[in-house]
Amino acid sequence: MTTDRYRLLIDEICTLSLIPHSPDFHEAANFKVNQIDFSLQHRALEHGDQVAIYADMGQLPSGNRDAVLLSLLEINFHLFHSGQSPVFSCNHETQRVLLMGSVELAHATAPTLLLTMKAFAQLAGEWRKSAFQQAASQAASTPVNQAHRDKTVSGDTSQRTRRFQ
Repeated sequence: MTTDRYRLLIDEICTLSLIPHSPDFHEAANFKVNQIDFSLQHRALEHGDQVAIYADMGQLPSGNRDAVLLSLLEINFHLFHSGQSPVFSCNHETQRVLLMGSVELAHATAPTLLLTMKAFAQLAGEWRKSAFQQAASQAASTPVNQAHRDKTVSGDTSQRTRRFQ
């Protein structure tokens, strides 16, 4: 069940984007931004309603799969520290990579969501060109600093904690 606020937000996005829509669009708001498919969904949570944003990044490559997935995990680490904490995921059934994020419905505006989708679409375009292969190949070819590994594997947990702050 969607709220009036969410329906109004979807209507504003459609108006700004010059997209005709039907009442069914409120339940399944699917957009295309720079040839990238997006879905917006209303989520009613205990701590407040949210708008979930799903961007279809594209197919998971079959070659060098472990390095690509590791690269996505490393990027997730950096994305986690951004304002809206988007994350990468892989749909096991379709083998497609998704970029997902959410915003509080109370603070969401149509222009802000459109800008977020545009930023996600730019990242998806990079993914579709290279599947972040360059980042993955660089990560795979970087030797591990043995002295640093020895320190962080030791019993000194303060070293590990500082590393992730």
